[in-house]
Amino acid sequence: MALRWALEDGARRGLAVRLMHIVEFPWRVPPHSAMAADTVGAHLSNEAESVLGKVAAEAAAVAPAGVEVTSTVLAGPVSGTLCEESGRASMVVLGRRGLGGIVGLPVGSVSVAVATQARCPVVVVRDDVPPSPNSPIVVGVEESGDARLAVGFAFEEAVARGAALVAVRAWTPPSSPWRSDRWPLDLDTDEVELAERNLASQMLRDGCERYPAVEVSVRTVSATFAHALEIASRDAQLLVVGCRGRGGFHGQLLGSVSLQVLHHARCPVAVVRHCVTRPRWSVPQRRHTTTDNEHRPSQPA
Repeated sequence: MALRWALEDGARRGLAVRLMHIVEFPWRVPPHSAMAADTVGAHLSNEAESVLGKVAAEAAAVAPAGVEVTSTVLAGPVSGTLCEESGRASMVVLGRRGLGGIVGLPVGSVSVAVATQARCPVVVVRDDVPPSPNSPIVVGVEESGDARLAVGFAFEEAVARGAALVAVRAWTPPSSPWRSDRWPLDLDTDEVELAERNLASQMLRDGCERYPAVEVSVRTVSATFAHALEIASRDAQLLVVGCRGRGGFHGQLLGSVSLQVLHHARCPVAVVRHCVTRPRWSVPQRRHTTTDNEHRPSQPA
């Protein structure tokens, strides 16, 4: 599913698609093994070349017209190698699960690590939910710098797909004080809704002026941000979030909201980090969309 997503997005944007299979060699060969370390490495590399060759041939056969498909076998830590390669890509596309995943978590650990540290937007694609090409693009709107980059990315995707854009702004009422009889809670929800909608509209203003053909709507929800985005993802073809925001803990590279939607969203999730200093629509040279299914040596990437 991740490969198909990358091929279709490459066709929309005129980008080449680079398939990557990363061989993570064992730190050492067990003493009782009959094979030397170099023999093990050669075996893994040959196996990877064979598997990737088959996948590349299948991808080239089904790729939309005009999409160039290349493939590369690399050696090294999977997440670290993908993050390094992300500096030469417009986007990294990953499958949602793989052998790098922790048992019981919907999203593999490699996906989380790459979304945290990649130097370009990262899209994580589910395998168990069919695509919804007629659904809108959903973007989470908050005040962080990452969220502003996410809004720009979402507008670009909406233009490329001819899709509507839905901006989700969530708010939660303040907690009642401990002595609620002394400090009664008086909250005008209509006033809060209007204020939140105005904030969202301000963040969308530049995109609306630049891309007037995109149909934009704002949805304000009285709920936690992660829950609001998870609900919105059920009727979306792509959910776009910033890497950090109000839900991020100090010292945590990936905000808790981003982490929750990676695990629970019902559509592909694009995570856009603040380190993406040049949006991909302003990059003059032809760049690659890199796809990896988050599998280790025995599986195609």
